[in-house]
Amino acid sequence: MSEFQRLKVEETITAISPIVAVLHEKIPFFQVGQLAGVQAIVERVEKAKRIHIIDLRIRNGMQWTALMQALSTTEILKITAIVTMSENLVRGTGERLAKFAESMNIPFSFKSVVVSSLTEIDEAQFDLNPKETVAVFSEYALQGLVSEPNELEALMGFMRKIRPSIMVVLESEVNLNSSVFAHRFVEVLFHYGAYFDCVNACLESSSGGERGLIESMFLNNHVRELLVKEGEEMARVVTVDVWRQFFGRFFMWEVELSSSAMETVNLLLGRFVGGKYCTLDADGGSLIVGWKGTPIFSISTWKFLH
Repeated sequence: MSEFQRLKVEETITAISPIVAVLHEKIPFFQVGQLAGVQAIVERVEKAKRIHIIDLRIRNGMQWTALMQALSTTEILKITAIVTMSENLVRGTGERLAKFAESMNIPFSFKSVVVSSLTEIDEAQFDLNPKETVAVFSEYALQGLVSEPNELEALMGFMRKIRPSIMVVLESEVNLNSSVFAHRFVEVLFHYGAYFDCVNACLESSSGGERGLIESMFLNNHVRELLVKEGEEMARVVTVDVWRQFFGRFFMWEVELSSSAMETVNLLLGRFVGGKYCTLDADGGSLIVGWKGTPIFSISTWKFLH
């Protein structure tokens, strides 16, 4: 995928466009991951009066409207977005969230920390306040750093310094880290085959145009990028087992999702046409969400050991 194509995809996902509305309303994975993560954050910070969310890869921010509704009695809510592409992509997100917070009568601030590389990240950029309870939300932000170990180490060093009360991680549950093309091909075949099947099942009554746009803009581009590039340019994706080992190096402890979070997931799945085909499997303290038994993504929550 060229840099131009990547920016166009990010721009489409970040904006509340018709295609994003379709994805959010009819494909279960988006709401399930985001709202389960928000529920985990709510349970951790619900007694706090000053809450600071650090979003490692904010897009349209739909999940934060749900957080505001759940924490309507908070005194101050801050969201800081780490941006490594174009700040223009998230400006609209900040404006929409500010308007929603105003409608909820919640004192709110939104800030972008723009860096060309995560090695540039620094505590001073985040205006951290000792009275704040900090939570970190990472939605598919780490997998792009597997091939950039210096940036990944810098990010985790920063996390260890600020010691958030909770870190929620959503990542694709597939191993695409092999240098052997045949191995990657098989993994991509099963993983994205399940994704295509999900799109067809959930959008069966929708127009072919919607399905075609989703398949070509998101899925086809991802598949092509994963299979065509080799060597240092190869995209790398790893499973929750690998992340578990990595986080352990930084003395992070995996926190099991609560029964309330699981109840949220099950209630949500019941609202989707294809919800009955989604599978939920425990892996340690993490939850693996799949389609007809094929793992699609994981939800895990973490905190630092003292």
